[in-house]
Amino acid sequence: MKTPSLCLISLITAILTCCSPPAEAVPGVPVTGRVLDMLTDTPIPGALIGVYQSGLKEVRADSQGRFKVWAAPGKRIIYYEGGHPYYHSDGSTYTTVNVSAKGLSGVTLSLWRVAFARGKVFMPSGMPLVGASVTMGGAYFTHAVTDSNGKFKIEVPQEEAKPGG
Repeated sequence: MKTPSLCLISLITAILTCCSPPAEAVPGVPVTGRVLDMLTDTPIPGALIGVYQSGLKEVRADSQGRFKVWAAPGKRIIYYEGGHPYYHSDGSTYTTVNVSAKGLSGVTLSLWRVAFARGKVFMPSGMPLVGASVTMGGAYFTHAVTDSNGKFKIEVPQEEAKPGG
């Protein structure tokens, strides 16, 4: 026959085991690397890096372009953007990596600098043309639509913005 104090200890242990919150989930394994300028291979400090559908915090690259994010092992999609107005930053830059159970190091993410083509479209009468489609072609195709004042702004990669590029 159990003593009352032993029964109480068993009851408390059962309650704590049943009702305790689960242990904090391990965030995954480290994925480390650098974010570099595509043309010059120089670091891009402040670039934003994250892992799609991880629920984990995004990080910023340090002054040398280095980063460390956490991801579950397996095939993962890392997204990144420049964090600076002179780098492509629409959130669509990503790469797929295979993360081992021990993590992944030496990942290099490249971003390109952008230039902007700006202008204003007028009708023959001299009035601004609203809603006009302005396109630029080449290796990089892009477009913009004029605003209520006929103005547009198109992002062009640095390589395309060079004369003869």
